[in-house]
Amino acid sequence: MSKGVKNKNIKNNQQVLEKLVLAFLIIAVIILSYQRFVKPEIAKPGVVKPEVPEPGPLGPEPSENINCSDYKCLYQQVLNGNNAQLIITEEVNSLSIIETSMITVKPLNNGFEVYFKILDLQSMKTAGSKSILGSIRSTCPQIIYHLSRLKNKSAVCNVKTFEELKALTMNGLTESVIKKYNCTGTLIDTITSICNGMPFPPGVKKPAIYLYPVKTSKVEVKLNINGFLTKTNPPYNNGWNVIASLGGLIDGKYHYLAYEATLASNAKLQLPSKGWIVKYSNLEHWFDKHLALMGLNEQEIADFKTYWLKQLPMSNYYLIKVFEKQFLDENLGLTINPKPDTLIRIILYFKPVSEIMNIEEPEIHALERKGFTVVEWGGMLDAP
Repeated sequence: MSKGVKNKNIKNNQQVLEKLVLAFLIIAVIILSYQRFVKPEIAKPGVVKPEVPEPGPLGPEPSENINCSDYKCLYQQVLNGNNAQLIITEEVNSLSIIETSMITVKPLNNGFEVYFKILDLQSMKTAGSKSILGSIRSTCPQIIYHLSRLKNKSAVCNVKTFEELKALTMNGLTESVIKKYNCTGTLIDTITSICNGMPFPPGVKKPAIYLYPVKTSKVEVKLNINGFLTKTNPPYNNGWNVIASLGGLIDGKYHYLAYEATLASNAKLQLPSKGWIVKYSNLEHWFDKHLALMGLNEQEIADFKTYWLKQLPMSNYYLIKVFEKQFLDENLGLTINPKPDTLIRIILYFKPVSEIMNIEEPEIHALERKGFTVVEWGGMLDAP
């Protein structure tokens, strides 16, 4: 090969190499420019996208929500036209649970769209006031047995005014609220299924426990309820530890220890075959006579009448029975230390009936009060 041809080939190769280098540099510049000017999207502080599991029945999810730590922030943000979200943890006295839930509000042209979601439910020993579910308890007592079904369920309601929004978010769901604001979603479906289709045992109303020691003494009283307590006075706190005086006064101010309870769904109402049919207008006279025969004194009878004559709704007649010891031991266990010498427990069963029934009346045998005496009365109303 001649020297001129060889030099020409070398020159051509250099030109090709230069073009390759130039192309590489152009690609590198493009990549660096993209990384510099096209930054990845970073979520803004305080802004999250809520997880609402069923977009179908709930409608479109809000795209971005301002995270709030209290109701004041929530209301201010929605009044400013922003979507806002609040996660709350509330103690629910009526259900004996701690509820963690999320409220998300989306302003609309003609009102507000309010999302609810139950994030977590935990049992507790003591409790407080408001929540999404707390208001349901008064009209649907059986809901206490099905709380696990409500976790992670959500709902949406539509309100027209800011005042309605405040009332809904502060007071929670009730049957009337669900209808009024056309609330929908899996939470509503589950609540409806529980409250409309599942029976529940009647509650035990105000058993009152009187303590009559032979001298002023420390007394420990514990309950073993097949179900859960709904009210106590004084506060129960995993048991009552009190000072009872010779005359029966407790801690210097209480005449008796009181509680109310709802029995578990598996509790069986073991009713005796014998009982009484009592005309509504004769109830007070019947209490005076028969409670004395069962062993109550005048003050205990007066306390019983003060409570129960107001609790029993109008009916032609009442079927009345006395729960037997086996039922009380299995469902309303009572442990007292020191152990009383005499224990009188009278828990009555009331059922309104429209007609007289043929039923054999039981014989009554009152216990004689000896030594440290404990007396308990209460009742259970079996009414729709």
